[in-house]
Amino acid sequence: MSLEYRKRKYAEKIIKKLIKNGYEAFLVGGAVRDIILGLIPDDFDIATSCLPSDIVKIASEENWATIETFKEFGVVTIIIDDYSYEVATFRSDEYGSDSHRPKNINIVSSIEEDLKRRDFTINALALNLSGDIIDPFNGVEDIQKNVIRTVKDPMISFNEDALRMFRAVRFAASFNFMIEEDTFKAINLNLSRTNGLSVDRIIEEFEKVLLAEACTMGLSLLLKSGLYNAVCLRKEARKSVEIEFFPELRFLIKSQKNSEGNFLDKRVVNFIFDVPRDIVLRWTILLIAIIEGYKERTADTFDYPYYIKMTDAILKRLKVQQTKVTSIKWLIKQHFEVSQEPQLDVLKWLNNTAKYFKDYKEMQLFIVGLMNVSVAKQKAGYNDLVNFKFFRAKVYEIIKDTPFFVDQLALSGGQIAEKVGQSDKVSKIQKDMLRKIQNNELINNAEVLNKYLVKYL
Repeated sequence: MSLEYRKRKYAEKIIKKLIKNGYEAFLVGGAVRDIILGLIPDDFDIATSCLPSDIVKIASEENWATIETFKEFGVVTIIIDDYSYEVATFRSDEYGSDSHRPKNINIVSSIEEDLKRRDFTINALALNLSGDIIDPFNGVEDIQKNVIRTVKDPMISFNEDALRMFRAVRFAASFNFMIEEDTFKAINLNLSRTNGLSVDRIIEEFEKVLLAEACTMGLSLLLKSGLYNAVCLRKEARKSVEIEFFPELRFLIKSQKNSEGNFLDKRVVNFIFDVPRDIVLRWTILLIAIIEGYKERTADTFDYPYYIKMTDAILKRLKVQQTKVTSIKWLIKQHFEVSQEPQLDVLKWLNNTAKYFKDYKEMQLFIVGLMNVSVAKQKAGYNDLVNFKFFRAKVYEIIKDTPFFVDQLALSGGQIAEKVGQSDKVSKIQKDMLRKIQNNELINNAEVLNKYLVKYL
């Protein structure tokens, strides 16, 4: 049984149980949209006439675990076989001054009333067990026309929840849809509402844009709408500080003398499309493209340590996860080192590189990522990669058969200790063997290495 089938069947099981107890229940939102698009839904959310306390009781009858963290918002999470399902009571949202969270939640009596509170028509859909779609706002038609449109008047919708503006861009980029004209205009007119949003919320949407099918269109929409320069909140020492979201994105636009408006440099488009949809690689190429745009505008002499500091400041401001930051900074640093040194000693570079990683598999993964970034940059039309083809060929030639970690040696530490009888010597012997194999003075073969051990006896 496939994962998709199992997840959907469990959702239907919950719906059947609710209906059996006299309640209405439907699949809603993104799951319905994805089913219409022929995609596999990530989540299956359920809307019901059942109240949260009764949802918990019904779940307990089936021995389903529940999470009640958001019970006050009318939402209970049901867990079946480690799959989680948000089950929400039909409700409407009443907004106040907060830029994202509703002030009050009101229970309503019908699915149609519930769908009114949704962000976009493509998400304001419900599906019953008979396969009938409830579509009061023509969401199916908008899906067929590839359009992102708000359920309410966009001025009201974005004023209620400012995060919807970033979500509009994310959905457009994810599905390669266009944002309906009035909806797009309303984004620029409601930019002041973003000043109550946390940067954590925004970066979550932004990273989905980076991984989207139409990533470059999403970046263009952020620039054209003004969202890239929107003010939001970053928590620092228990205080919320206002920051500009991502003003550096402007360096992705063609230089002013060649530009007729806010559109991306063609090299940026090519650069991004030639790199796999991996979040670390996408961040890396985005920041390299920003650096290149900055260099062209400022005519600064090249100083890559300064650019590393620049990217570090961006990632820190946007609160990107530290594990990603470490990887992104390594890739950017190595990229600029490689691109600026045509006579680089490849073996020495690989030995220095190995110090950053716990094993060969991790090192290989990052080197492949670095090569992907550099190849994509070269193909995109940036001209700073001197002798890169030679460098790449040499890297792959060396790492194919040359060990850089002791666990790659044909003899294990235990086998060496057995021979020499002194475990304190093992580390020194292993390093010696690695160096000699790398210099073609030894072959990484158990028989050869055993003979070499004689000198230590």
